[in-house]
Amino acid sequence: MTDILMNNVGDNLTPVPITEDELLSMNVNPRDNEVSETEAPKCFSTKNLPRAIASRSSRTPTVKDQNGLLFNEVDHTSISNFDHSTTTAKSEQCKKPYVFDDYGFVTARTLLESEGSEILPLIEPLFPSVGIMAIVGVSDIGKSTLSRQLAFAVAYGDTHFIGYKINAIHHKAIYVTTEDDYGSIKRLLKIQYGIPEEIERTERLEFLFESDNLLNKIKNKISNEPVDLIIIDAFADIFTGQLNANNEVRGFLNSYRELALKHKCLIIFIHHNVKWSEYKEPSKNNSIGSQGFEAKMRLLIDFRKDPNNEDIRHLCIVKGNYLPAEQKSKSIALLFNDRMLFENLNYGIPFEQLKIDPKNKHSITANPAKDRAIQLKISDTELSVREITEKLNAEGFDRGKSTVGEWIKQMD
Repeated sequence: MTDILMNNVGDNLTPVPITEDELLSMNVNPRDNEVSETEAPKCFSTKNLPRAIASRSSRTPTVKDQNGLLFNEVDHTSISNFDHSTTTAKSEQCKKPYVFDDYGFVTARTLLESEGSEILPLIEPLFPSVGIMAIVGVSDIGKSTLSRQLAFAVAYGDTHFIGYKINAIHHKAIYVTTEDDYGSIKRLLKIQYGIPEEIERTERLEFLFESDNLLNKIKNKISNEPVDLIIIDAFADIFTGQLNANNEVRGFLNSYRELALKHKCLIIFIHHNVKWSEYKEPSKNNSIGSQGFEAKMRLLIDFRKDPNNEDIRHLCIVKGNYLPAEQKSKSIALLFNDRMLFENLNYGIPFEQLKIDPKNKHSITANPAKDRAIQLKISDTELSVREITEKLNAEGFDRGKSTVGEWIKQMD
């Protein structure tokens, strides 16, 4: 007896001949797959088949049906006594988003002809559903609050997050925190959400406070319990290498990217910006560490305060692989309300207007000379340390070149 393995190629099912012995080797009862006059063969995946069997799906096999007629994946009209409506229905059940060969390749035709394989953004149209991204900003800006609000919205089953549609599948999220403890998170959640009406939904958001052996912990968790979203707060606490070492950063992030791709989820890293980034425009170059960090991210958000209003934050998309340029030049303005939640104010500000002018800001360092030196460097990046020192002294600041050099060095 020869049964038929149906292997999805594009929108078609490719018949692959399977002997009874081969079915038995896969712990499949051949009798369960016999063809009647009104039932098409059952579908089996080639994913876990021996290479010799699975590789036959890449060819166009010739198979005899129950009446001895030959047919192949293209000439289905030669199949007699098959109920084609049933075959179509079963093909839909067996359809996979992509079909790869033995070496992991997939053709452009397969991608173009596949139906139902498009993955909607998790937060439409901003955040992807699969891959890795980051939210960066200076300390005490609300990065953790924003990301925790996102995780809660996805897990609880909210339809929108800061005004944007949520396309969650599992409505489950994991939040890894290295900066807050059990008591802090408990207090913050009660301030933000109280006791929700459908509190059982909150079981779909889980927190992890211990980050040792983190990658394996997450792998083991989501292998059995798939999630839409994983947030890791903060990146610098779980990365043990040199932040300025490009290869180390990229290699580390690649493990998490592969995890996200395998389990079809989004992983968000919370990270810090360099000192004095508030004095610059939002940029993908503001985050601490090597260029390798931003290079691995599908989406990068620079999160910052409004220059004139302490209760307003600006979500600035400084890198988005699939977003139009206009969404990467103007902020999304958010109000930080009394419940410590963010609300969309439905307006944005061009990035160049979000720089803080040191002249009109209280001294962060309690050192006016240092603030002035930084301002001079930002206004003209071509100025040398010597030139900045001369300008400071001309304005009445008595500072040496070595001191000014140290201040400028801290801006990098």
